[in-house]
Amino acid sequence: METRDDVDGCFKGGPPLVSSGLLGDPDGNQGPSRNYFCATKWDQNNSASIIGIEMWAARFNMHAIQLSYSDGSKSDMIGQIPNDYDADEHNHVTWDATQTLDQLTVWKNRDGNAVGSIRVHVKGTGKPLQVSSGHTAHDDGDDAPVGAGILVGVTGTSWEYVHNLKFWFLNSPIAKAEVISMDFDESLDTLNRKQE
Repeated sequence: METRDDVDGCFKGGPPLVSSGLLGDPDGNQGPSRNYFCATKWDQNNSASIIGIEMWAARFNMHAIQLSYSDGSKSDMIGQIPNDYDADEHNHVTWDATQTLDQLTVWKNRDGNAVGSIRVHVKGTGKPLQVSSGHTAHDDGDDAPVGAGILVGVTGTSWEYVHNLKFWFLNSPIAKAEVISMDFDESLDTLNRKQE
């Protein structure tokens, strides 16, 4: 199991996390054309979790993924979608912020130099969603340890396609939450007058 320190400051504060280790090409961090990314909105001041993954797979690898956060925003595109994109598959899975994941599996492509396929299952729902390139390795894939099932970040490397991914989950469920501040578009006096 890896700790927050392995991410070089990607996560700032918050509860202990559990990660999958690099899934896909384990050597994908080398080379001048690799872009390291950290996709998260999880820290002491903003606890937006990931509630959706959109995936684009092409003939030989996973070209791109994009994450949706519980605050309604989306991550930057991870990887690239070429103008002449020859999609084998494009799909997305979303879940409510109160739901958790009980399975997240990643396969390499057959060359072992990129992510080939991703399978996600939301606990208590039907069949898992899997998006695959036509060149996915024929093995059991690598299951990410999902901890409490709350996905809070994804790190890894990409360029024209997704080289590798590391998924970060909360290690234990959220026991309690507190509201620190509330901002209203209108003043309390205006809101009270509307109630009269």
